[in-house]
Amino acid sequence: MNGDGEEITIFGGTFDPIHMGHLIIAEQTREQFGLSSVLFIPAGDPPHKTRKNLSSADIRYDMTELAIDSNEKFEITALEIDREGPSFTAQTIAEFIHTGKRVSVIMGADSLAEIFLWRDPEYILKNSRLLVAQRPGYNIEVIKNHPLYRKYNTDIRKIETGYLDISSSRIRKRVKEKRTIKYLVPEKVRELILKERLYQGDAR
Repeated sequence: MNGDGEEITIFGGTFDPIHMGHLIIAEQTREQFGLSSVLFIPAGDPPHKTRKNLSSADIRYDMTELAIDSNEKFEITALEIDREGPSFTAQTIAEFIHTGKRVSVIMGADSLAEIFLWRDPEYILKNSRLLVAQRPGYNIEVIKNHPLYRKYNTDIRKIETGYLDISSSRIRKRVKEKRTIKYLVPEKVRELILKERLYQGDAR
């Protein structure tokens, strides 16, 4: 990871919706690695998501802001939402590096396994530390042995959360089926989902 400046830890995602799993991962990461804060970055036009009924960027930003409201160590930016066109992690990392920061990226093991399909994966591997949460069906230690990770000596750390069986797709499905999502998302997020009638026709 390049740079000797202040470290920033980013947690990007569509957050449609943000849920308790995201928050648990972020807080565990902050504590485990002694981070001063975690910066949440809701995606604007994410290139890796093909779901047609993606909630608006404004709604996803609002849900994320409500979710992190009670944690003074959590911050949010509309950096990717305000950017024109698709949002690419490599571009976001570059923007922070250009301000003299060292960048750590929180991601799931599924993303770690698929990062080679992203835009400019080699830039990400060379210029950031990857903090990785467990995902069912993925072995972080096996993934780390990929030749490209070894080539760039990428700093990959495992987040000690265990498996969290919560997903945004599961929550959307439960909403469509008129089932409770209480305790799967923060209460303020649950109230916004109901108020805006989100996910009524989307079970994916």
